[in-house]
Amino acid sequence: MTKNNLLNLAIVICKILQSFHIVALIVLTVLFVHIQIDGNFYSDKVITVENQNLTYNASMAMNSENKGQTLDQMSTVTLYLTYIKYAGILAFLFFSIREFQKIIKSVKNLATFQNMNFKSFRRIGQYVFIYFLLSSFYSYEFGFNSYIGFIPSLTPLTVTLVAFIMAEIFKEGNLLMEDKELTI
Repeated sequence: MTKNNLLNLAIVICKILQSFHIVALIVLTVLFVHIQIDGNFYSDKVITVENQNLTYNASMAMNSENKGQTLDQMSTVTLYLTYIKYAGILAFLFFSIREFQKIIKSVKNLATFQNMNFKSFRRIGQYVFIYFLLSSFYSYEFGFNSYIGFIPSLTPLTVTLVAFIMAEIFKEGNLLMEDKELTI
C-alpha cells in the first residue's frame, strides 16, 4: 500500500497544515513582540469584542459613536493571556495533526493496528480537548471594560469523543492482531 495516492495526499496535506501552524505561530509571536515594543503604533486600531472574538475592522475610525477599544488600551495581563491562548491553540492543533500524520504513515506501511496508533488517537483526543478548553474561555480587559466568558463549541468535543472511540477500536484491533500471531 506504499503507492496509495490518497494516503500520500493526506500526508502532504498534514505537512502543509503543520507548516501553516508554524508560520501562524511565528506571525503571532512577531505581533506580540511588536505590541510590547511599540504599543503606540496600535493606538488608532479599533477592536471590538463580539461573543469571544476580538474583531479588527480597518474601516472603523475612533470617534464618539464608536464603541470599540484600541489595542493599546488592552491590559498587559490580557495581552499575555491572549497570546498564550492562541499560541496554545496553534501548538495543540499542530500536535494533533502530527499524531494524525503518524497514523496515516503507519497505515501506509501496513502497520495499521500497532500499539502506537491507539496511543496516537488518545493523544489526539487529549490535544483536541485542551484545544476545546482554550478556545471556549475568553477574558479581555480594556481599561474599565472587561469581557469574561465561556462559550463551548460541540465540534471539538465531538472530535475528542471520536478520537477516544477510535483509540479503543485500534486497541482492540491490536489485541486481535496479537492473538492471531500467537495462534499461528
